[in-house]
Amino acid sequence: MGFSEAVLWWEEWQLRVLVLCSLFLQFFLCFAGYLRKRQIPSWLRFLIWLAFLGSDAAAIYALATLYNRSKRQEWVTMHRRSASLQALWAPILLVHLGGQDGITAYNIEDNELWRRNVLTAGSQVTVAIYVFCKSSSEDMIIFIIASILFFYGTVKCVQKAPLYEALQLSKSGCNITKLVHDYVAKGWTEHHIKDIATYRAFNDNRGQWTLRREGLLDILRWSLQRPFHESVLLWHLATDLCFHFMLTPPTHEAASQCREMSNYMAYLLFVNPEMLIPGGSRTQFKAAYRCINQFIHNDDGPAANTALDENEIALKIVVNALLDEDGSDIVQYAGKLASLVMRCSDMDEEKMWRVIQGVWVEMLCFSAGRCRGYLHAKSLGTGGEYLSYVWLLLLYMGMETLGEKMQRTELDEDGMAAVLYRYNQNI
Repeated sequence: MGFSEAVLWWEEWQLRVLVLCSLFLQFFLCFAGYLRKRQIPSWLRFLIWLAFLGSDAAAIYALATLYNRSKRQEWVTMHRRSASLQALWAPILLVHLGGQDGITAYNIEDNELWRRNVLTAGSQVTVAIYVFCKSSSEDMIIFIIASILFFYGTVKCVQKAPLYEALQLSKSGCNITKLVHDYVAKGWTEHHIKDIATYRAFNDNRGQWTLRREGLLDILRWSLQRPFHESVLLWHLATDLCFHFMLTPPTHEAASQCREMSNYMAYLLFVNPEMLIPGGSRTQFKAAYRCINQFIHNDDGPAANTALDENEIALKIVVNALLDEDGSDIVQYAGKLASLVMRCSDMDEEKMWRVIQGVWVEMLCFSAGRCRGYLHAKSLGTGGEYLSYVWLLLLYMGMETLGEKMQRTELDEDGMAAVLYRYNQNI
């Protein structure tokens, strides 16, 4: 088949191919669209994204083909029987352009484009009306079916714009949220939190309560007075060092929970630092990786070419941190922190993991309360984050929101210490 024959074949069959392609994409989105809200493989999420973009493109291309054919009177005359059947295709394509109920918008940013969607829907309906009128069938049954589909498709297209607009943040919605927040706060906090100082301390602590309860605050306070993303990385490394140094079995319940929280917070630090804390950065994470990699491979001793397991690496880092008191990188600090936690716990695993567990729970709540609500909403489109559940729980309990934290006029002792530490690091 030559190029000219291929062009003629495409002219004859392109409408059928495009309609079938559009129909296939709509069936795929009908079943796969709801999976987007769950944790699914990246390749399946990529296919859903392609189908979401391609569904509109295929339907618009097919509608444009119908429009061009309806303008060619000679084609309508030669294919009168086919043109009569095509009276159904414009309404069907209009229904396709209305989209699936389970995936109105792929990203939260699409909600900001509702004005553009109004114009797009208007142009699509106008073209469909023209094609429908030009290819109206003399068969009354086909005409009735096409009219019903056309009405349904028009409603679907016009309905998309109000849906986008309704999903935007509104002042009235914020006021309702504040009303519910205040109502729940009065019901829970008046029995448990008596004064504003305690209320703020509950919101601001990121491990201090646990350390104070265990009598370790004076010794380990320094690990929590660093910028939050650095404290997360520091305690993440220290948690793994304690686990491997103490040869804790993987079945240990408290140790398993601590490592899950630790790994999750480290995952947020590397993948989504802005959700962990506003202004968060993964730079320290990369620096720690390079430092550990260099630390493992720069051994000039007799075991330089011997592969070390995780327990041996943990032992090496902790011992090196104890011998080199002048070390200033994050891995050295993590080794010192791990040794202090183990020593202050009198090498008692139960107490050690109780301390680490309490610190991670406070850090998780601290991070959830400081993540913007917009990021929580945005994460729902990709299956959601565990941090969002913690945030909702804190909000239900009446805890302070990020906006309220940002409007404070003073800092507590630990907050001021973190600011001074960052200032001294920069000068």
